[in-house]
Amino acid sequence: MAKTNIPYVDRVWNPIVGCTPASAGCANCYAAAMHNRIAAVPNQPNYRGKVFGDVRFNPAALREPAKWRTPQTVLTCSMGDMFHESVPCDTIEQIIATMKGTPRHTFLVLTKRAINLSLYRFPDNVMVGVSIENKDNMHRLDALYDVDCFHRWISFEPLIGDVGPINLGGIDWVVVGGENGRNKNIRECRAQWIEDIYLQCKALCIPYFFKQYGTRFVIDGVNTGSAAFHRKDMPVVDNPPF
Repeated sequence: MAKTNIPYVDRVWNPIVGCTPASAGCANCYAAAMHNRIAAVPNQPNYRGKVFGDVRFNPAALREPAKWRTPQTVLTCSMGDMFHESVPCDTIEQIIATMKGTPRHTFLVLTKRAINLSLYRFPDNVMVGVSIENKDNMHRLDALYDVDCFHRWISFEPLIGDVGPINLGGIDWVVVGGENGRNKNIRECRAQWIEDIYLQCKALCIPYFFKQYGTRFVIDGVNTGSAAFHRKDMPVVDNPPF
């Protein structure tokens, strides 16, 4: 599967492609936009003629991890949600078995459908995570603690609101980032929201990865208007736990 520009992984792996909106964070989904671009390419049979809302399984993808000879850090299902309600349980079990069968790799799993995670047991080379965009969806973190797994992480991305106090006990890693995009509906990301998360992680020595400011980064009440804006006292990156 594909190499990637996502800074904390070596590659992405997509045995499941496609998704439907789960919450406010999905409004400007990067995967949906990328899917539409790929669908226009003739030699992409798993995309060509399909829409993003068509959630489908690509069995051939299960053979890919065994071909990667060197250890890889892999974001699983970057182009969909592995735990989407239309994905059968036995399909998810096949994907988990593939990850377990290639222990040299580290697989990052991320979902907004956290309630479905507790149905499965994950091997120790899998980091199970939830995506949270604002405090309205902090219930996903509660569901994460019900999962039978060795490693847990949170992606606060796109961060479009304050998340308030976070129960970080048992969390191995936190990623934070604002929303990127070119359309007029991109939501702002405020410096205070980022700093609040960082300080909570710092207090408990939780590794923290600051991915991006986002297109509409607001600091001291001012929209910087630039995803490249940088302020020296903003938190940046701790080493990830893998």
